[in-house]
Amino acid sequence: MLFATREPARGVVSRLEEVAARGGGQMRVTKSGAGGVRFEGAGHGGPKGRLAVAAEIFTVAPSVLVVDVKKDGGDTLEYRSFCSEHLRPALQDIVWDADPPASVALAV
Repeated sequence: MLFATREPARGVVSRLEEVAARGGGQMRVTKSGAGGVRFEGAGHGGPKGRLAVAAEIFTVAPSVLVVDVKKDGGDTLEYRSFCSEHLRPALQDIVWDADPPASVALAV
């Protein structure tokens, strides 16, 4: 999962930590800093081990960041489920959409 944001790095890190904490005790943060966050499942995990998610933050312009969220361990299906049920909804308001909606583009 890759997205751009205009949110400061500390805001992105804070939001990712909140997502891990809101997981009902299923995820815990193992590494956190300005460059990104890593969190993993608190349980034993599935046959492929615990789910681990790493998010790296890159500055592409003074006010634009790119966040690259990847599965760092565990089952791919569990990762996709975590992204669609927890991560995407929680980050929806900070994801930057550079293209205006079609109705706005036509009005300009």
